[in-house]
Amino acid sequence: TFDLVESQCLGQTACSINPKNEVFGDPCPGNDKWVSIAMRCSDRYMQKDYVMDHEVSKLVTSDAYSFGAWIKPMPVVTSTGAAATKVMTIAAFGTSIMNKETKMNLGVIQYKGTGPKGEAYYYDENILDVKPKYASGKFMELSAGEWAHVFVTIDADNNGVFYVNAQPVQTFTTASRPDKTGSGLFTVGMGYGDNYVPKEFNLGMIDNVAVYNENLSASMVEKVA
Repeated sequence: TFDLVESQCLGQTACSINPKNEVFGDPCPGNDKWVSIAMRCSDRYMQKDYVMDHEVSKLVTSDAYSFGAWIKPMPVVTSTGAAATKVMTIAAFGTSIMNKETKMNLGVIQYKGTGPKGEAYYYDENILDVKPKYASGKFMELSAGEWAHVFVTIDADNNGVFYVNAQPVQTFTTASRPDKTGSGLFTVGMGYGDNYVPKEFNLGMIDNVAVYNENLSASMVEKVA
């Protein structure tokens, strides 16, 4: 319910959602239900620490590219110290052209932390989450408070590799690329939601963000890590 309301109303001066089962589903058949929503305007995002440099997208002119960064996540906890969960954006390519043919998230590295642990992964709206795994098949966890290098390479044939600390930990296939039309977006430490609302702010540190207009080989990734 929260995600649906956020996607329809966040960033709008007014919105309307039909509270029907066809929209929200019906988790409690036979019972009457209602929707109560309270929202307030806020400029808190102006106090967050992030970088926007949309000129970066214009520099990615080939169909092969690579990008990544060093990250040092902070533990995700509540005000009482209990473990909490938060999704954070490390670096993201998007577009300011919004219509039925375009997607906002064209290439994103994110970190999802729960308490002192978390996982970094690649995401775009064509393939969703690409999460690194050990050879055993278990998802790879990172520790808060420790530096890790996360990096993505995608070649001209749509073959992608996700690296953690210069080790290839997951492969994928995607046709998604940064926007080359001049309308591209690039952010560090923050992602855009629907209607260009800033969200998913990073907790922790990000360093040595790098974008390459080519598909780096494994040996080159090791050199930049």
